[in-house]
Amino acid sequence: MKMRWMWSLCCALCALCVWNVMGQNRAEQLLERMKQAVEALGGYAAEFSVEAEGMTFAGTMTVDGERYRITMEDVEVWGDAEARYEVNHARREITLTETEQESTNLLSNPARAWAMATDAEAAVLSDTADAIVLLLTPQQESGHIRLWLDAKRMLPTKMRYEQDGLGVDVRIKRVEALKEPLPPYDATRYATYELIDFR
Repeated sequence: MKMRWMWSLCCALCALCVWNVMGQNRAEQLLERMKQAVEALGGYAAEFSVEAEGMTFAGTMTVDGERYRITMEDVEVWGDAEARYEVNHARREITLTETEQESTNLLSNPARAWAMATDAEAAVLSDTADAIVLLLTPQQESGHIRLWLDAKRMLPTKMRYEQDGLGVDVRIKRVEALKEPLPPYDATRYATYELIDFR
């Protein structure tokens, strides 16, 4: 139950991420450099942890073009440009939904998580030789994101999502280029699971 609540909370808060900045400024330049650094990896694999309300869950994320796989505790998610399969091993069920193609939500569409959306304000909170911290605030939604970048690699190391008094920290512990292509979703692996189709 706690895992399902955590997953829902993270998805709701991560929906704030990530925006383009209006106007040419330092924050926009840094966000563009981050995007380029992620794209330069091609496909990538990452290890992360999610911390909220005194709970911490570890996870992995693999992104290969439009296809991705996320694991966190008993939940495994496979997705592409058309469909998203959320596999809950504890419940032995699969929830199938259409992919929100325009979403930049880190946990619901990581293939576009670092693509920039529109209509947000950004500011540089800290810019040193080792680390950069940006504050992103949407103009039409409440809440904001603090984004930490490794100043040398220009890759994200931490995000803090805050909205309506709730906060979630996502720490990215490792990011590296894929060594092998991500295999496609294989329904035969979950042949005994119940399929719930919301498409």
